[in-house]
Amino acid sequence: MENEDYKDRDISWLFFNERVLLEANNPTTPLLERLKFLAIFSSNLDEFFKVRISQLRQLKSVDKSLRKKLISKPNKKLKKVLRIIDEQQQRFGAIMETIFKELLKEDIHFVTNEKITSEQKAFLNTYFKDIAADCEVFTTDKNPKLSDGGLYLFVAQANDTYHFVKIPTDQHDRFVEIPKMAIRLYF
Repeated sequence: MENEDYKDRDISWLFFNERVLLEANNPTTPLLERLKFLAIFSSNLDEFFKVRISQLRQLKSVDKSLRKKLISKPNKKLKKVLRIIDEQQQRFGAIMETIFKELLKEDIHFVTNEKITSEQKAFLNTYFKDIAADCEVFTTDKNPKLSDGGLYLFVAQANDTYHFVKIPTDQHDRFVEIPKMAIRLYF
């Protein structure tokens, strides 16, 4: 039986991550810092899914008599947790949209491949070649040893060759400033 004076650890953790989301929504926080809070929120949630959600799903396969001793109603708890996460994700999207609109007012733009200039494209090609020099590549025929928590790009080539490319996440910023057009900032 859940006592209202005590919150379940997973629900409590989600409330903590909610506070990170609230900071991203705080209009007194500088805009680029608000984006960093969104990134932290997302990273935290990714870790939560890897550890807690997977554990809750595994508990569903445990014998019912043992499961009752470990946790009260894992299906019910999982549904509650996923409902909270869904609500947070909806707010995340709305906050991101608001931040991007506010950045546009400050003449800061996030561009896609379709909207970059040839100068910006040349800069990005050089930037990514430098990053690629730091990447480890594993072909699938060598049975690659992938590290837990690592970020990988899976590459399928036309000749039915497949590769994992380990992305170096700790050495590079999430946002890269690219050459300006006029007085605007582009990322």
